[in-house]
Amino acid sequence: MSSPTLSSTLWYLECAPQSLAEFAGNEEAVELIKKWALDWQRGKAGKPLLLSGASGVGKTTLVKTLAKEFGWELIAFESSSAKKEDFLRLQVSGASGNLFGNLRLFLFDDVDAILSKTQVNYLVPFLKESRNPVILVAEDVWAQNLAAVRFLCTQVELKRVNWRSIKKVLEKTSVKKGVSVDADTIARSSKGDLRGAFIDFQSSANGDLFLDSRDRLENVFETVRHVFKIKSFAHALDASNSSEIDLDLLVKWLEENIPAEYDALEDQARAFNALSRS
Repeated sequence: MSSPTLSSTLWYLECAPQSLAEFAGNEEAVELIKKWALDWQRGKAGKPLLLSGASGVGKTTLVKTLAKEFGWELIAFESSSAKKEDFLRLQVSGASGNLFGNLRLFLFDDVDAILSKTQVNYLVPFLKESRNPVILVAEDVWAQNLAAVRFLCTQVELKRVNWRSIKKVLEKTSVKKGVSVDADTIARSSKGDLRGAFIDFQSSANGDLFLDSRDRLENVFETVRHVFKIKSFAHALDASNSSEIDLDLLVKWLEENIPAEYDALEDQARAFNALSRS
């Protein structure tokens, strides 16, 4: 998630790992997921993975890096308005490979936040029958709406990233960008949130934001996340009213993050249309 005060290029996206070897932290979890992927590559199908962990530890980044390393087509499902027919189409798609015969990797991101209990129940047959690897990503693996899928999946938890690992990534970025920033202080203050550390790092390099605004920044992130993910106008309004920033600035944050939140151009267009009408 980006800040409207930052430069248009987001360093945590630009400097995302290009291989699993470059992924920062959670070495045991990365090895487990790599072994799972190798088994799929060798024709040994495994259970879907339920990947959990706090915001900013790299859950979605890890899935995208995995797909890149194994040359798998990544199919990301991020719809909060999907109907039963959409899940049936997914089931058909998951029964075969892509046009080149390779595996597809199905990613269901933020399932604890965007899927209702009914939608999760629609997902169950797909998880049972897919002939392609599937990864579900959630912050709260024990959310009530996930009860029907927990036993179908192998659970993998990503822990908060050690500050020393974060420091190494920031120092590498500092050299790449030719900037001088106190990576040690930022890493120690990050609370294991690598994405947040990147934002603090870029902000410090730009001279736009200071570390003592971390709590306020986290509040903004949570507000924007809720507005994007929750399903009713009333709840979105509640989220905006509880934010520590004014409405005009919140609109700028939403505008800045629409392209990062939605990959499909039609989804971006719908989001910008809804924002302009609001």
